Amino acid sequence: HGSAEHSHLESYPEDNWNLYQQIEACECLNAEDAAKGAQILKPHVHRLTDEPSAVSDTDPELLLKIRFASPVELKRIMVIGVGDPRHHPSKMRCFVNMPELDFTSVHDVQATQEFDLPVNQTGEALVHTVAGRFHGIVHLSLLFTENHGDEEQTKIGYIGLQGPHTHHQRTAVDAT
Repeated sequence: HGSAEHSHLESYPEDNWNLYQQIEACECLNAEDAAKGAQILKPHVHRLTDEPSAVSDTDPELLLKIRFASPVELKRIMVIGVGDPRHHPSKMRCFVNMPELDFTSVHDVQATQEFDLPVNQTGEALVHTVAGRFHGIVHLSLLFTENHGDEEQTKIGYIGLQGPHTHHQRTAVDAT
């Protein structure tokens, strides 16, 4: 384990820097199927597969709340929509280490960074995070607020989070 920039899964060696294998838990709010919403964090090789996908339920917004097993640094994000490009996400707000966020509070908090997302059907477009703001991440929330067609539903098939990570597991401290 000399380098922190390698995949732990031998079956997907091209996933250098992909942080999906570092995810301890994921919750997808306002999704038609919350379990499928959490499954869009998958190996890079599966980025162009439409299933599983996260589809917003009552309006275009989706909130993905991710908890990592150990602190990570996020350098780049890839988001790929599903189906008709009008349903692909066009705006994303990122929040670092704010695990309490939900739809009652997320619009009242300053995002760590906001992105305008391109339609990314080929799975080649990445957005880059601002250096220094995405270090030591244990919780990451991604809020998708709009899509490219002003449609009622936003549809996402893949989210790739890329960056180095530590191999240290968080452990409870016995203070007795």
